[in-house]
Amino acid sequence: MAMTGLGPAFVAEDPTIRQSLKLIGRAVERRLPTLLRGPSGTDRDMMSREAHHLSSRKDAFVPVNCATQPESLIEAALCGHKEGALPAHARGGSAGLVVEADGGTLFLDEIGGMRPALQTVLLRLLDD
Repeated sequence: MAMTGLGPAFVAEDPTIRQSLKLIGRAVERRLPTLLRGPSGTDRDMMSREAHHLSSRKDAFVPVNCATQPESLIEAALCGHKEGALPAHARGGSAGLVVEADGGTLFLDEIGGMRPALQTVLLRLLDD
């Protein structure tokens, strides 16, 4: 087994995985936004937590599984909402998870589970 650029939490035998982990480590060092792609079960969440831990981003790590959020509430959860804008079970206002993760890491899992129009809204929000 060989150590990787992502830290002691990850070791890998496969050369492709080792290379991927080295690239993630370099992105962390350079404070670059990073997109981790792969099928379910490839530990994207664990890799992103380790990358966050090793980075200079010491504020919150905010994980969001986009596929399990109700479609009617995901935009408000990510972007925030004013008090009274949602049904009674969602009391109070919220700045949103994107704001909560400012200075930290926003881990968006299963983005493909979101409708395309909402993916566009999210892309614009993250670009700003």
